[in-house]
Amino acid sequence: MKKITALVLALLLAALALAACSGAGTESEAESEPGSEPVSEPEPIDYDIVFYRFYSDEADKLAAEMKTRYGKEPQVIKYDKNKAMPEHAIYLGEVTDGTGSELCKSVNKRDYGVKTVDDGDIYVYGGSIAAVKEGIAYFTQNFLAEKGVARECDYAYTHLYKLSGASVSGAGLSEYEIVFSATDNEAKYQDVAEAVKEYLDENADFIPRTGGSGKTAAEHEILLGCNTGRELSDKYSEADFDYNEYHVEISGGSAAIVGNNACAVWHGFVAFADYIAANGNDAPDGELDGVCDIVKVACVGDSITIGINSSDPKVYTYPNYLQKMLGYGYLVKNYGASGYSVVYTDEYAYCKHQFYKASQEFRPDVVIWMLGTNDGNPGQSYKAWENTGRREKYIKSADDMFEAYETANPDVQIFVCIPAPLFESTRWPWEEWTARIEAYVLDLNRELAEKHGYRTVDIYSWALDHSDIFPDGLHPKDETYEPYAKRVYDEIIDFIKTPDDIKEK
Repeated sequence: MKKITALVLALLLAALALAACSGAGTESEAESEPGSEPVSEPEPIDYDIVFYRFYSDEADKLAAEMKTRYGKEPQVIKYDKNKAMPEHAIYLGEVTDGTGSELCKSVNKRDYGVKTVDDGDIYVYGGSIAAVKEGIAYFTQNFLAEKGVARECDYAYTHLYKLSGASVSGAGLSEYEIVFSATDNEAKYQDVAEAVKEYLDENADFIPRTGGSGKTAAEHEILLGCNTGRELSDKYSEADFDYNEYHVEISGGSAAIVGNNACAVWHGFVAFADYIAANGNDAPDGELDGVCDIVKVACVGDSITIGINSSDPKVYTYPNYLQKMLGYGYLVKNYGASGYSVVYTDEYAYCKHQFYKASQEFRPDVVIWMLGTNDGNPGQSYKAWENTGRREKYIKSADDMFEAYETANPDVQIFVCIPAPLFESTRWPWEEWTARIEAYVLDLNRELAEKHGYRTVDIYSWALDHSDIFPDGLHPKDETYEPYAKRVYDEIIDFIKTPDDIKEK
C-alpha cells in the first residue's frame, strides 16, 4: 500500500463530507480512516508476531487471522530484549528495540500507525495502549491478504481534537475544573462529571479535575446541576425546568449547566461543547437554552425495585444500575413499594400507594412492571388463591393498571416481568411462597402480557441459575443488584423505545 499523503487524506475527508450530504453513514473527523484501498501483492515472506506485554490477546487474534487468511500459523512471541528475535516479525507496541518504542513515543496518545522498516520488519505502534490496540485492529483489517502480509504498509493515523486549544470566557478550556451537585435521583451528576472527563480527553486532549459541591472554588469552573454552592448555578432549581430542558450560562470565567435532571444536564454540556466549537474554539460569555430527546422509564414494582437489602438505596438498586446501562438518552425513575401486591383488595395493593399516582403523573414512555411476588406470600392468609376469586381480581387489577398508564401516555411501552422464585432461607416460607408464584403468578403475568401485546422480561428462568444474586433468598444485595439490572437490560434493550422514537412522536 502506498503511504497516505496529506492530499489523499484531504480527498478522503471530502468524500466523507459528500457521503454525509447524500444521507450515507458518516464518521467523526477523528476517525476518517481509509478502509477500502486494495492491499499490495504480498512478498513471499513468513512473518512471526512479537508483542509487547500489553498485547497478548491482540497478538493471538492476529495470528489466528493470519492462519485463516493464508493457511500458515505464525509464532507468537512475547518481547524480551534478551531473547533472539525471528528473521521477520510484526512487532506490536512499545518493544524496546530502538524502533518500536521510539515510534510509540513520537506520536500523541490517540495516534497510531503501521511502518515497514528497511529490513522488512513491520511495526504497529501508538501513543497509548488503547491506540496500539486500534492500530493492531486496523492492521489486521487492511494489511493482510490471502497469500500473506502486505509489506509496503506504511500508514499513519492522527486523531483530530475538536476542541484543541479552546478557550471559554477568555480562559483556556484546560484551566476549567468540574464541580457537580449532589442528587438522590437515579441519574447522578457525578456520573455526568466522569462522562465530561472522557469527552474532554477525547475532544480537547486534557482531563479536568472534578469534585462535588464541597470542593474549594477554583478560578474557572464548569458547574453541573443546581445547588453546587456557586451563585452562577444556585439561582436555578431543578423545578424551574421540564424533564428534558437545560440551560447553559457562561459568565465571569465560569459556566453553569443546569436542568431538571442529570440526563438533561449532560445534553446541556454537549450543547456547551458545540457552542465552543461554533465560535472557533474561542467562546464568549453567553446563554443557551435547549430541549433534548429523553425516554422516560418508570420502574414499577415491589421491594426488589425499591432496593430492600441495599446499604445505600441511592446507589445500589436495579433502577440505578439500569440508568447507567441505558445512558443519558433515558431518564429512569424508581417507583418501587416494598411489600405491595397487585390485587386491589389487598391491604397493601400497589394501586393504593402514592407511587402509583406519581408514576402516572410522570407520563412514562416505558414502564417496567415488576409485580406479583407479594401476591404469593403465604404468610398473609387473605392472599389464598384456591376458591377465593383471587385470580380474577389479579387480572382486573393488572388490567386497570395497564389502562391507567396507557391513559397517561397512549404511546407507552410496557414490559411485564416474570418474577424470580425464592431460594432457601430462614427468613421466609420460601418453598410454599415459590410454589404459589410458580402455580399462579408466572402464568398470569405471561397471559396478561400476551393479551395486551406487551413483551415480557423473564427474570424467573435466569434466576434459577443465579441463586447467589439473592443472599436472603428473596432480594439482591448491594452490588448484586447490578447483574439483576443487567438481566433486565438484556431483555429490553433490543425492543425499548429510543430517543429517536420520542423525537419522531
